[in-house]
Amino acid sequence: MNSLLKLFYANDNTESISSYELTLAGGLPSWLFVLLTSALLAYAFVTYLKESPQMSKKLRVTLSLIRFSVGFLLLLLFLQPTVKMDTQESSRTVLPVLIDVSSSMSITETKSSDDYLRQMAEACGLRKDEVSKLQRIDLVKAILNNQELNLINKLQDKYSVKLYIFDQQTRQLKIDEELIELPQAKGEATSLSSAVRYVEQSLRGLPLADIILFTDGVHNKGSSPQEMAAELKSRNVRLFPVGIGMPENIDVRVESIVMDDLLFVDDEVEVKVNFAASGIEDGILPVQLKMGSKIVRSKNVEFRNGRFSERFVIKPDQKGDFNFSVELEQYPDEFFMDNNIQNKQIKVIDSEIRVLLAVQNPSWEYRYLKGMLDSDKRFKTKVFIRTGDSSRSSQDDQFLDAFPVDNLEETDIIILNNLERDYFSFDDMNKLQDFVAKQGGSLLMISASSGTPSSYVGTPIEEMLPVTISKVQESDELDTKRSRNRPFKLDLTPEGRDSIITRLVPLAEENVKVWQKLPSQHWYYKGIKRLKPGATALVKHGSVKNEYGSIPLMSYHRCGDGQVLFLGFNSVWRWRYKVGSLYTDRFWSQTIHHMGLNHLLGTSKGVHFQTSKRDYSAGEKIPLSVKIVGNALRSGDEKSVEILAVELESGEEKNFKLAHSGSKGSYAGQIVLPEGAWDLQLDDEKHRLSVSKSQLEFERVSMDKTGLTELANLSDGQFIEIADLDQIPELMLEKPRTRSVILEKSLWDNFIFILLVSLLTAAEWLLRKKENLP
Repeated sequence: MNSLLKLFYANDNTESISSYELTLAGGLPSWLFVLLTSALLAYAFVTYLKESPQMSKKLRVTLSLIRFSVGFLLLLLFLQPTVKMDTQESSRTVLPVLIDVSSSMSITETKSSDDYLRQMAEACGLRKDEVSKLQRIDLVKAILNNQELNLINKLQDKYSVKLYIFDQQTRQLKIDEELIELPQAKGEATSLSSAVRYVEQSLRGLPLADIILFTDGVHNKGSSPQEMAAELKSRNVRLFPVGIGMPENIDVRVESIVMDDLLFVDDEVEVKVNFAASGIEDGILPVQLKMGSKIVRSKNVEFRNGRFSERFVIKPDQKGDFNFSVELEQYPDEFFMDNNIQNKQIKVIDSEIRVLLAVQNPSWEYRYLKGMLDSDKRFKTKVFIRTGDSSRSSQDDQFLDAFPVDNLEETDIIILNNLERDYFSFDDMNKLQDFVAKQGGSLLMISASSGTPSSYVGTPIEEMLPVTISKVQESDELDTKRSRNRPFKLDLTPEGRDSIITRLVPLAEENVKVWQKLPSQHWYYKGIKRLKPGATALVKHGSVKNEYGSIPLMSYHRCGDGQVLFLGFNSVWRWRYKVGSLYTDRFWSQTIHHMGLNHLLGTSKGVHFQTSKRDYSAGEKIPLSVKIVGNALRSGDEKSVEILAVELESGEEKNFKLAHSGSKGSYAGQIVLPEGAWDLQLDDEKHRLSVSKSQLEFERVSMDKTGLTELANLSDGQFIEIADLDQIPELMLEKPRTRSVILEKSLWDNFIFILLVSLLTAAEWLLRKKENLP
């Protein structure tokens, strides 16, 4: 019986049947089934007892049994019997084939070597001239559909082949019996490790042979593929990467642009450009820097294989929003040009920054700082001198007779130097704190032997400082007296080397040298303890440390919506020695620019857009926040605001809602924009963003043979050359596994029942005809 059940009802991979159980539909009692069967048997014999008496006994019994059998089979069909079998099945080994469909697989290698074209043409079943016109993904499609190679069919003879496509995500692909179709290669990133782990997870419990990868080896997202390959080895699964693409293509590219995205008219700005090259001979290539269509700098750059940087200096001469680009000429025999240009959205402004300079009494620092502010048309300066001539304010509107604590909306940055705390009430200092933390203003405090910062210990002003301090009272003479102070140098911190505030010359390496050569300082505020959490030190004491480590003499941090810069020394004016105002003016100018812009570009307009940068890739999430202050159109208490995004060239519009983020007038959310130049609009305010096609996939255009070979070796697999594709079926390992499976089959739902009924009915009819029975 087991053999019959296995023959007619078991699966193809059933090895044996341990036991079985028969049941009837509706739970028919066995006694009733026996009664019905007996009735059928009696009916069959009684029927043939009434037939011709000349019929032989043997024929009568035979015909009775045939009729009974037909009736019994029909009864079974009516009762729908099922059989439940405990079987042992052998699982067929599963072989996953993963195909890379990221953007780098869309590359067409029009200038490949003759050997590569010949091998690829043979693998694809095409001519060399046809292969040279195909994208990498189309080459994979041609390989899989090559009837002469017959790769998939050969693999299916031994394995259960599963096709998957992957980029930053992984999806299973159905195998068509006639032609395997692959989607266009458009993925914006590639995660080899995520793809393999997805396949492992989806096939958990099944015997996994090995894994075949069709890819160019680009990996730019997710965890380390090397760790993934080592994990596969521990689970006895091997990787067999098939490299698609030339391993050494000629390529030069612009990888990134490092510069501020907010510039000032007539300011010199350093632009750091990161380049890379492969497959080239050392040589010179022209590079152009453009603002819009205007070339602002061109230079011949020496190129070499690998990654390297070049620095440029530009000087914007007009304000506005610009698409800044770095463009690189085509290298001889270079076929892929998409990565020879890099764009960045910048804004150039020519607005006055409103400065409030408040001092107890004039000092050397005040003298030279005010001189710089007065000579720079980009600053509009108001001055409050507590001990100054009270009549001066009536003669010169630049001077104030009182600190305008109730009228700070006309100020972008406050500079405090030696002003004593007793001038302010606690209510006044709370208003100053609100100006910074809530209105987005900036505070710059310059230390002095009296007044700032010592007298502010324990006040709201001290709470805003980026350092913790203790009260130290010293004589005013120590500010400038050399004899009682040991000279010391100011050292840039790593953060200070990159900061715009401390950049005295455009080029970073030269800037470090300039700081090392600056005249020595002779005084610093000795009550400085350490940085507060989240604060950044830009400059430290060159020779003295305290119990907390290096002493931060120039430090910075965000304070609510605003920012605070603290100088623990007060002799910037000494930098004038032998060079005049070259370094002092540049330092104060760019520091006040940097600090004052937060308020100038924000609350002064009523609407302040904020993004972490101005350049994004298509599909990238853009964190966006909006601050509404003093806006006649909005209260700032609305649950949400709607942002309109307009693409400048096509006019396409998109709408996004930002939710209220807690504090009055603050809204935040994330948006995603397609490729293009976009203006974000709220009321009459605009914020421009540039969204470009992601270049992540084209940072390397050559097939990464070295990386793929490493992955194969780490998993005990093998890198497959195009010429060796026909060897793949022999390299895979079958790993059959037996498992216990309960099968439940309907006995009646089988062709054997109909066949038996038909044969038995025909046999009865023939025998009756032979005996001349009706």
